[in-house]
Amino acid sequence: MSKSLLATGLLVMMTSACGAASSVVPASAADTTLPVAKAPADEAAKDEPTPQAVGMPDACASKSGDYCLPSRTLAKALCHRDYPTVALAMFAKGTVWTRAYLRTKTRAWNASGGGSSNEMMAMSEEVLVLRHRKPKRGGMQVSGAGESFDVLRWDGGCVTLSSHELTTRAFSKPKNARIVFKRLERGVRDVLKKVEAIRPSYLKHRKECKGVSMGRVSKACEKVDGVLSRTLAAYVRDHGGVPTPQKIPGAD
Repeated sequence: MSKSLLATGLLVMMTSACGAASSVVPASAADTTLPVAKAPADEAAKDEPTPQAVGMPDACASKSGDYCLPSRTLAKALCHRDYPTVALAMFAKGTVWTRAYLRTKTRAWNASGGGSSNEMMAMSEEVLVLRHRKPKRGGMQVSGAGESFDVLRWDGGCVTLSSHELTTRAFSKPKNARIVFKRLERGVRDVLKKVEAIRPSYLKHRKECKGVSMGRVSKACEKVDGVLSRTLAAYVRDHGGVPTPQKIPGAD
């Protein structure tokens, strides 16, 4: 092979090799690709609507005779799930809701779709009227089918009662459904357990029950649990002083 042909062949091979090498993207170049710019977390959050705190309703949504009633939305929510802290706030001194009292012992049952404890409610137990159902006019009349009420108990439970089971005339020493202190919202518990009128009962309860107040407990725990429940009700009834609950269903 002549020197000129050999030189030409080498030149072609070198040119091809250089062309192939230039088509490969260096790894370092790939690593320098910039990511898609994203807004900082705090700036992105500005675009989201800020949740608005919902306060406790403090006025009648409607009136039925002498009964001051909350909104249907709130009444329905309270009768479908227990809200013990909301109940405590609604029973507080100065609230507008209509108090009623049991004329006799009766079974606790809920006709509005929520759970029922089915326990016996004591005569003179204090409740709040949530809903007033009047008998329908006209049509076939059923014996015993008169007015009925959905009422809220001190423990946050909802019960359906007939008109002959209730009175709005207060008893001198009204009773209350058992308030389970541990079921109240933490922030509310933290405030109430420091109240001078409540603290002694709270400390005795903590000593005897050791954080357990449901299920199998000692006789001493049962006793101080009842005392704490009555002490809470008496304080809230006479003084109020319940912080606004964090979870208030349908209070629009």
